[in-house]
Amino acid sequence: MSLINPAYNSTGDSILGKPFIFDEYAHVLCYYNSDFDASRDPGARNFWGESIKYFWETMYNKQGYLGGAIWGTVDEVFLAPDAANGYGRWGIFDGWRREKPEHWNTKKAYSPIRIENKIYTLPASGQPLQIDIANWFDHTDLDELDITWSTGALSGTGNISLAPGGTTGILDVHCGDLNIDDVVHLQFTLVRDELTLLVDEFNIRFSNPTETLAISNTTAPVITQTATDITVSGTDFSMKFSKGTGSLIEGQYLGETIITGGPYLNLSPISLQAFSLGSITANVAGNIATVDIAGSYDTINASFSIQIDHNGTMAVDYDAANIPSTYGKEVGLTFRLSDGIDQLSWDRNGLWSIYPADHIGRNRGTAIKERSGPELIYRDEPLWSWSLDMKDFHAKGKDHAGYGMTNDFRSQKEYIKTASAINRQTGLGVKVVPGDNLHAVRMQPGMPMSENIVNNGDAAITYNGSWTYYLDNGNYGGDESFSLTADDYA
Repeated sequence: MSLINPAYNSTGDSILGKPFIFDEYAHVLCYYNSDFDASRDPGARNFWGESIKYFWETMYNKQGYLGGAIWGTVDEVFLAPDAANGYGRWGIFDGWRREKPEHWNTKKAYSPIRIENKIYTLPASGQPLQIDIANWFDHTDLDELDITWSTGALSGTGNISLAPGGTTGILDVHCGDLNIDDVVHLQFTLVRDELTLLVDEFNIRFSNPTETLAISNTTAPVITQTATDITVSGTDFSMKFSKGTGSLIEGQYLGETIITGGPYLNLSPISLQAFSLGSITANVAGNIATVDIAGSYDTINASFSIQIDHNGTMAVDYDAANIPSTYGKEVGLTFRLSDGIDQLSWDRNGLWSIYPADHIGRNRGTAIKERSGPELIYRDEPLWSWSLDMKDFHAKGKDHAGYGMTNDFRSQKEYIKTASAINRQTGLGVKVVPGDNLHAVRMQPGMPMSENIVNNGDAAITYNGSWTYYLDNGNYGGDESFSLTADDYA
């Protein structure tokens, strides 16, 4: 059920003046469009947190809303002997009762402790850290909770009396003088008899450092050409472009091949036609090499301008024309990487200030391409976290050979500050530094423009300057405007 217009029921009768409950809403991704999203990119399940947060905060702050029932708690997937069946993967737990990404998002969205995820002002010397806080418990004063804080080697306790029912206040945390790079970790626990319940936790930050892409013009790279290719080389690197395809066919650093294809235009999940090269030129100006590539994907015209300095740093500008109005969910660039690339690390600005260590949406992390240990056999219980799964029998059938990558590795990471795809043995790879933190990075199996095809173990990295999700069934998708049109009512 959508929250778009709760002022009227399905027959058009006004329900204003009556309590309103969503007995089935905020569907976890399991239907046609959204299920495809989640199969292609497990990050769609993490982005669902944006939807449930929006819905619950909107409902809580309106009069007359009694709540809603998420559909649902556990996946309806049955691994029968002959086939995996059941309605779908609509749970915040999977069939083995493992927590899916939606579980943490639900816990945080519904948390009775409301502290905004933002960059806080560093308190003056000798002054407490002051945090705006709201109590969304129905019956529990916050003085019934144990509040603990830690930063570095220091730790302590705090307290605040704040009545239930949406009351707001300021939590004073006396943790000494803080530095701009410090992080204060807060935990709220509730003790009842023998049970200690972690209600919520937060990381309080005072800075959000970002990197910028620096193109050096101190020394010029060298351009060499043959009848078949163009090579740009400099300190410890070389990049060879094909004159036949316009693709970067071999990008090397310290003698190791890192890039084996690209740039490709990404309009995923649409499969583009093969790129037809119109022209490719290269020149050096101001100690910067520029490779200009122009061509088309059938009726879609595309051009790429790649600036390269003597260190091998690339700044890529691209343009496309005649893009269909139904171009898909992403607009960006894809580079194919060598099969030795087996780790993705990132730093991003996530929805929440803190995530579990194995959550695919965590703000800082490292994901491995392949899980160690035995291969998962159909109907056997996985003895690892959901983020390390490499197969999906319900989506792809009981004989699914696997994606060749873990859910963690191939899930899109949005709002990135930096992301690095490297070879764990050598430590060499590529690093993406966006112009702002609205962009995203996603690893994918096989060649770009193909859906979930494993090709000789190779991976491709996609950098999306624009992205969205079609979560369907009334969920927020990243590019839509949602509002409750009913007036407040009791």
